[in-house]
Order: sequence, then structure tokens, then C-alpha cells
Amino acid sequence: MDQVGLGTEAIVNWYNYFRDVCAMWCIDHPTKIGGEGVKVDIAESKFMHRQYHRGRYKEGHWILGMVERHSLNSVLVPVPDQSGATLLPIILKHVLPGTCIVTDGCHSYEKLPESADHCLQFMDPKDEKRNRNTTEGTWNNVKNRYKHLYGHSDNLFSTYLQEFSWRRVHKNNTFMSFIYWIRHYYPV
Repeated sequence: MDQVGLGTEAIVNWYNYFRDVCAMWCIDHPTKIGGEGVKVDIAESKFMHRQYHRGRYKEGHWILGMVERHSLNSVLVPVPDQSGATLLPIILKHVLPGTCIVTDGCHSYEKLPESADHCLQFMDPKDEKRNRNTTEGTWNNVKNRYKHLYGHSDNLFSTYLQEFSWRRVHKNNTFMSFIYWIRHYYPV
């Protein structure tokens, strides 16, 4: 901050503007993953809450995460609850027909096959020998990225997820992609 002569508030504001660019891109380019024969792991996790009864109580945010096994393409969506009625429309919006969906067998998914498109297959992970590292690794990446954010805001939580998704898609050319999208959204 001292090197560029800006105060903390100005830097936070610029970072929020940058995150807004990522959020606009995510809204304009909704991600669909999976496809015929592709396996997608689906699980929920709670973010930004206190653990082990340490610290100040925070409610946190439930996230539905969908991760392609081999490409690691992912979709992270905040959800108000873990009911099948909430999860099914989100899954159908982001997972392509013909995808083989692997879940943890949680009660939330028990009613999904009854109303789901027949192209979606729900597999019990006990029946399949697989490594949960894909989903757990994605959770850890997201959580570690924001765990140490000083002064993070619950109101901006969805933009944190959108920034993570944007960075993951543009990981090979982050800076130039970012400049391109700034120019796209804010033409001079």
C-alpha cells in the first residue's frame, strides 16, 4: 500500500471492482459440465463458518459443488438449503444430459432420481472405487483462498465464488484475459 500511495479502502474498492468483472463474466458465460459418459462428483460443503466451536459464531454458507473427474472443471453454487427441491434445478441447469453423477449418498439426493431426467445417473460411491480427491481438492482450494482474507464480507460471498471460478477457467492466461474482459465490459 505504501509503495503505490493508496489507502486500504481504495485497494479494497479496486479489488471489489476486479471481482465484479469476474462476476459479470460468470453471469454471461454460465458453466455446463459433464456430458455423455463423463463422471461428475457432486457434494455440498459449508463455507465461512466457525469450526470446532472456536471464535465468533457465524452461520456460514452452504455450497453445492459439481466437479468433473478428469478435467476438474467445476461449478460452485450457493444454496439456501440442501433439499432435493433446491438441488435438482441447479444440477439440471449446470450438468449436461448423459452425465454420470456420483454423490456421497446423502439423504438430499434420495428423491432426485424420481424426478430427474433419465439421462442423469446417480451412482452410490460405495459401488464405485474412486478417489474423492477431486471434490475435496476443489473445496480445499476455495476455502484456503478465502480463509485468510482480512475483512471478507458475507454480502460478497457469491462474488468470491465467481472470482474463483473465473480464475480456474482462465488459469493459463489470467492477466491478459482479465485485461480483455475489463475492456469488454468497460469500453472507452
